[in-house]
Amino acid sequence: ENMRREIKRITAAMGTTSIFVTHDQTEAMSMSDRIYVLNMPVNSITHVDIQDMINTFSVGRSPKTVRNMNSLVSAVMRMMIPGFHCETTLPKPERKDPYIPTEEDIKKLFEAMRGDPHEAGVRLAMYGMRRGEICALTLSDIDFDTCVVTINKDLVMNDKKEWVIKDSAKTENGTRKILISKDLTALIQKQGYIYKLSPTDLSQYLRRTEDKLGMPRFSLHKLRHRFASVAHDEGIPDQYIMEMGGWKSDYVMRRIYTHALQEKELDNMKKMVNRIG
Repeated sequence: ENMRREIKRITAAMGTTSIFVTHDQTEAMSMSDRIYVLNMPVNSITHVDIQDMINTFSVGRSPKTVRNMNSLVSAVMRMMIPGFHCETTLPKPERKDPYIPTEEDIKKLFEAMRGDPHEAGVRLAMYGMRRGEICALTLSDIDFDTCVVTINKDLVMNDKKEWVIKDSAKTENGTRKILISKDLTALIQKQGYIYKLSPTDLSQYLRRTEDKLGMPRFSLHKLRHRFASVAHDEGIPDQYIMEMGGWKSDYVMRRIYTHALQEKELDNMKKMVNRIG
């Protein structure tokens, strides 16, 4: 009994899913969150049996959960039967397109935060900046005559859960210069600072504002995504968009603005349908 309690304690502390094989009903009932009864010898299990189990398990569960279970079962079978191999048909991963804020979302957001201490921080995200880069900026990083911002550091959390400045930006293309509007430059110069709090505070402010306005939730990073789609819509070459946003590859960037273009095409189609009647 002491051993059963210790195994449960260790499993809970690790936060992992474990499979415990036993012939003892008491052990099965006292230690398990979910029980599978196997009425055949382990060495007689075939890939058909595992496929049937996966099919049953997948009902009402996400593809990711099913894949995790299949990996766990396969690992146990390989441990019990060296050389065991099973080709299981699994559900396809769910692809969730990111929600990119619309022009209307941006207008509502900017109007709501006007004059707020968080305003400059959120607006800088619209220029392709990451939240850590925004929080690491100092007034000396801005040329107030030319409205050019130099991005060369990041505010990150260390192993001690402390926010610290990292000299280099996130990627090798992260150190860069961007141009911001005269209006935003003037706002920062007038208030005498850029952003005084942490990346978490900035994200939480955005979430509270979205809830207050009743708009779909999107992370601060999605404003950075919107930068890519707007820049592409304005005809700026991909290479320049990558440099301005500090992207190392164009894979994520292309997915972002492709989704935005699809949304725009759908809006145009709706307008056409409304006119046709």
